[in-house]
This record gives sequence, structure tokens and C-alpha cells, in this order.
Amino acid sequence: MGVVKIAYEYTATFLAEYIDDPYSEIFSKILLSGDVGEAYKSYFTEDTEVKFDLVNRMLRFRDLQPYHNMVMLATIPGKGLFCLTKIFSSSYLIKLSSLETYLNVSELVLANDCVNQTWLMNTTARLSVFSIQAELSSFSRLNRRIVQRCKEDWFKLHSDKYSII
Repeated sequence: MGVVKIAYEYTATFLAEYIDDPYSEIFSKILLSGDVGEAYKSYFTEDTEVKFDLVNRMLRFRDLQPYHNMVMLATIPGKGLFCLTKIFSSSYLIKLSSLETYLNVSELVLANDCVNQTWLMNTTARLSVFSIQAELSSFSRLNRRIVQRCKEDWFKLHSDKYSII
């Protein structure tokens, strides 16, 4: 029951729109009643593939290794929003939603070292687009023109338009 409380409160705190999710209503009922009951057991099915993926993601965070307790929210494509809770050497997986729209980062991790009374939060963003702008003022006029032509050729190939810069 404690793991459900940790997962639910962590998610509701950092993803406020989660409160309106149908799964959120179920977990709220479970927490208020204090009993999982037969009707709700299906929400706690063990998906070993997802659990393995999330444990491996958690292990990537080298800075988090000394922390005894961790909570990770992550979206699994095609499956939904999951929470992996690590308490000392045990880990628990809960599917929080079938929706995949709550996180705009790959994962959201909260680590707590109850022995040393420290905590930290870590996120990893999904990098989708970036651009690099070269500083060409130190180039000769000829070299700047070569770079410009390369840019124009790239624009022709990708958009049938010409660069104005």
C-alpha cells in the first residue's frame, strides 16, 4: 500500500493534470479504502519488460547510486505512464495511466537518501530538434561564400527554397 501512496502522490504532485485520469481515480479509491481488493488487482500486473527497461534507465544515473530510495516516472511508448519505486534493494512497478501525454521529458526521477537525509530530482529531456549557428566572421570572403553555397544546396535538397542568409 505504501508504494501505491508514493507513486500516486509523486505523480499528482509533479503532473497536476494526472488527477483527472481514470487510473488516478482508481488509485485514490484504493488509498482511501486501504484495500486493493480483487477488482483492482489487474492494475498491479507485473510487466517484466517495462520493469527491466526502467531499472536500466535508473542505473544510468550514476549520481543516484548512493541514494537508498528512488521514484521514476516514465512513459513507455504503446503502454502508458509507469512509476518505478525503489526502496533500498526492492523495486516495484505500477502502471499509472494508459495515456502517454503527461511527460515532456524521458523520465522524472526523485532520489531520497533517508540515512543521510538528502534528496535530489533529475530529468532527462527528449532532444528532438537543435541547430548550430557557425560564427563565420573570421573566415575569408571566399570561405564564407563556400559555406553559404553549401547551405543553399542543403535548402534546395530539403525544402525547394533558398536561404536568405
